[in-house]
Amino acid sequence: MKNWVLLLDCGILAVILMISCGTTQAIMIRNSYGYDYKSQREDIRRLGDKKPDWIISDQSRKDWEERNNKKGTIQFFYGTNNLSNVEVERMGKLTWTYDDAQSSAYVEVLRQVADYINTRVTSVLSDAVTGDMVIEENTSMKNNVKTKEQNIRGKATTNFSSSLEAKSGASYNGLYPELIYTETYEQVIKKKIITVTRVWAVYGITNENINDAIKKINQQLSLEEQEEEYLKVLIDKYKITVEELDRMDLSSNKSEEQYIKSYHNLLFINASLQTLSTLQKRDDSIGLQYRNLLDKCKEKIIEYNPNDRLHNIIVGLEKQLTELRIENARKEGMLQESARLVTQQFIIPFPQRPAETIILTANIFSATNLISNREYIAFESSDGINNRQRKENGLDFTTVSVSWNDAARYCNFLSNFYGLTPCYTESNRQITGYREKSNGYRLPTKNEIAAMLEAQPQFVNEKEFKEIGIWSSDGDITAHVVYKLSGNSGSASERLLYQTVRNTISDPSIGFRIVRNAE
Repeated sequence: MKNWVLLLDCGILAVILMISCGTTQAIMIRNSYGYDYKSQREDIRRLGDKKPDWIISDQSRKDWEERNNKKGTIQFFYGTNNLSNVEVERMGKLTWTYDDAQSSAYVEVLRQVADYINTRVTSVLSDAVTGDMVIEENTSMKNNVKTKEQNIRGKATTNFSSSLEAKSGASYNGLYPELIYTETYEQVIKKKIITVTRVWAVYGITNENINDAIKKINQQLSLEEQEEEYLKVLIDKYKITVEELDRMDLSSNKSEEQYIKSYHNLLFINASLQTLSTLQKRDDSIGLQYRNLLDKCKEKIIEYNPNDRLHNIIVGLEKQLTELRIENARKEGMLQESARLVTQQFIIPFPQRPAETIILTANIFSATNLISNREYIAFESSDGINNRQRKENGLDFTTVSVSWNDAARYCNFLSNFYGLTPCYTESNRQITGYREKSNGYRLPTKNEIAAMLEAQPQFVNEKEFKEIGIWSSDGDITAHVVYKLSGNSGSASERLLYQTVRNTISDPSIGFRIVRNAE
């Protein structure tokens, strides 16, 4: 553990030195396999070298296709977007998000599929035109055939694009994502931290759907007319999607999932607009409609970005904390437990008092669940911290990477807010003492954790407890014990694994649960 801390301190020093120099090398900070460059766990660090078979080499890609398409009924297409941090900085951006990269990769896949269909159509056309004919060495004849091929090629692209619909991956019956792999890189450029997510994606579409797209080439509509019709469809879809996004809030997990689904529909509309080549060149009312919709889409993609939306909620709550002078109101007894803070579009309880269950054998009230990101963000916001990553991880997921010191300070924060006597003394954001007899919230002891397991077996999520350890009150002022559940049999106490960790260390495999003394 001392070595771990030394490495962390050296890492911080290295970052400071690199920032002072103005520009550094790009460093991968995470990938789809769970790699985290901050972690010192060897198994997690090894994940940084892991990549999917289908992006390593052409041969490994062919092998992957053979394993996953034994019946030969699916065509696979590969989209990538791997901008460098330098390229993103030159664009005047600090971040290139997953949504940016995934949308660009998707447009690339659309074009690949259209090119594939064009090749199929051209082959059929060649057979149909030449047939038993003998084409003379005549320039006009060659040009005529070439023109017909180009017209059908254009129709293939548009017909395929217009056949796609903004549906979820679960219900869409055409092009669908098979696999998506991401890597996120950070680089200091001109003393600015540039964060870039790179995407590699495999999309699949059945031969049946491709044949359906080819059949649509026989439609009588011209290329421009087809794109006009599809623009009308996209305009309607845009209106419906924006209305859905305006009606939703992120105060529940279900609403959050629906919000992200609608936001992906918006990304799809934007990607589809970029395939309408003839409308891009038109200067009439249709061309104006097209450009207006494209501009609106780009604006709404920024406005409705789920990550920024969550950030705006927290900023709104922080403003209200100042305006309401919430701490003074609590001390004067004016603020009741049911008080709620209201933003322009959201109503969220702040901060939430945990649901509790009494554990009679330990004479305590225990929070029903581990502290979630939603609950912990309340504390971080009041402390002047805006942890974007915690919001991106999901509001209702268990919060991790919290030091013992900050977990104890969260207990004090909640105790103060609800008029209880804090169990910990603190100075300058550092815990300096412990008063176990106080009636405020605190971290549990080993005996209390064992009592939870024995008295309420359904109360503790054992699967989660085997993966995520929890901070305890056992230890001293510089280091405390983390407990985790083993897979062994025996009594609750015998099944508890433990490790002593410095109070300032945060780890992605450590969360916390809070308790208070029964009155």
